[in-house]
Amino acid sequence: TGIESSWFIIQPNFVDNITAGSNVSVCTNFTIPSDAEAKNYSAMINASDSVSSSSNFTIQILPSTNQTSNVTNDTAWQAITTANLTINQAELQGKNVTYARQLLDQAVSAFNSGNYTQAQTLADQANLEASKVVCDNWWSNVNCLRDTISNPIAITIILIALFGLIVIVAVAKK
Repeated sequence: TGIESSWFIIQPNFVDNITAGSNVSVCTNFTIPSDAEAKNYSAMINASDSVSSSSNFTIQILPSTNQTSNVTNDTAWQAITTANLTINQAELQGKNVTYARQLLDQAVSAFNSGNYTQAQTLADQANLEASKVVCDNWWSNVNCLRDTISNPIAITIILIALFGLIVIVAVAKK
């Protein structure tokens, strides 16, 4: 309550059953419009059935800084295309990418509204969410390996592991 319903997505939006002693994570993704009034918004999340629980919180919207962005419609569209490819890849593997698909839908809406910065941000988030499930077996995934190779720490670890393997093979041959 207290926040426009178009500003957030709750995922999953319904939980059928929770057994005693177990936990269920429910994520809320907020997308605040750039023209939102700068103020504190009080909100409450309530979960209920035969028992209930609620939590109150405040979201502080700060005035826009009107910073110039380097995001163009081309770069935003590229981010959307990349996220869509990753999501499709995850779906082909039978992975649940509902949240990533929702983020991508928001990105497309932002793009269609001319908000390219928000579109790219949401598309990048969608790509990251989908990549998390696609890369669960990262040795078999070229994109995950590419991301790993761009990380200098990962390169060092891989090189150390390869060196260790070479030493083991050399010792075993003696």
